[in-house]
Amino acid sequence: MTVGQSLILGLQVALIGMAIVFLGLIILVFLFTLMSRIVRAIQRKPNEVKDPTPAPVSAVAVAAPAPIPAAAQDDEDIAAAIAAAIAVIAGEEGSGLVVRSIRRMGGNASSWNAAGRMDIINTRY
Repeated sequence: MTVGQSLILGLQVALIGMAIVFLGLIILVFLFTLMSRIVRAIQRKPNEVKDPTPAPVSAVAVAAPAPIPAAAQDDEDIAAAIAAAIAVIAGEEGSGLVVRSIRRMGGNASSWNAAGRMDIINTRY
């Protein structure tokens, strides 16, 4: 086999490989498009029609407990959930980790900014 024949054979193999990769990518795009259309069609299905007659109301009055302000209850629930998540990530129960304050981070941070934050968090714990 001469050098020219080897070069032509190499080019043929490269072109066939690229064609197979592009065909695979085209098939993937088609499958993703098909799946998104199926999901949208499922979500668009109308909900089952419920019986429009209201449920009967009982005549017994029950004393309601003292209301807790919704914002205070939500803040406590959020703080407890965040503390539990940090404890799970740290992997140590009772490690002395204390959540002192919770601040919402800006939602308009770039993905580089978010990745940097996650990198710092992962290196510390």
